[in-house]
Amino acid sequence: MGQMLCNLGYFELAAGDLDAARRHLTEALGIARERGDHVGLVYETFNLGLAEYLGSAPEAARALFAESLDLARRTGKRPYVAYALLGLALTDRGGADPGWSARLHGAAHQALSNLGEFLEPLEAELASQITDRLRAALGDEAFDAEYAAGRALDPEQVL
Repeated sequence: MGQMLCNLGYFELAAGDLDAARRHLTEALGIARERGDHVGLVYETFNLGLAEYLGSAPEAARALFAESLDLARRTGKRPYVAYALLGLALTDRGGADPGWSARLHGAAHQALSNLGEFLEPLEAELASQITDRLRAALGDEAFDAEYAAGRALDPEQVL
C-alpha cells in the first residue's frame, strides 16, 4: 500500500497536483516508517522532498533530501544517492552558497553517468532549472568550474 501511495504521489507531483501528492506521499512515508521499510523510505523521503521543494518549503525539502541521502547510502541505493544530491543542490542552502549547489549538481550528474542511469523527466526539468538559476547566480565560467569540480569528486568526498 505504501509503495502504491508513493507511486501515486509521484505521478500527482509530475502532473502538478501538489496537495494530493503531499497527502499521498506523507501517508506512504508514515507506512514506511511504521514498517521499518528503509528501502521504501529512500523513495518516500526523496519524493516528498520534491513535493516540499515545489511547494516552496525548502527547509522541509532539504531535511527530507538529507534523510533520503543517508538512507540511500546505507541501503546501497546508488541511483538515489545521486537523486538526493540533486535534491540538496535544488534547495541551495537557502541561496547562501550557489558554488556548493553547482558542485553537488555536478556530483549527482557524474554519479548517474557512472551507473548508466538517467534522470526521470520531472527531475531532469528541475535539473535544467537549477542549472539556469546557478548560471545566473555564478556566471557561466564559475558555474562550469564548480560543476566540473563536483563531477571530479570521489563519491566518498561528496558524502
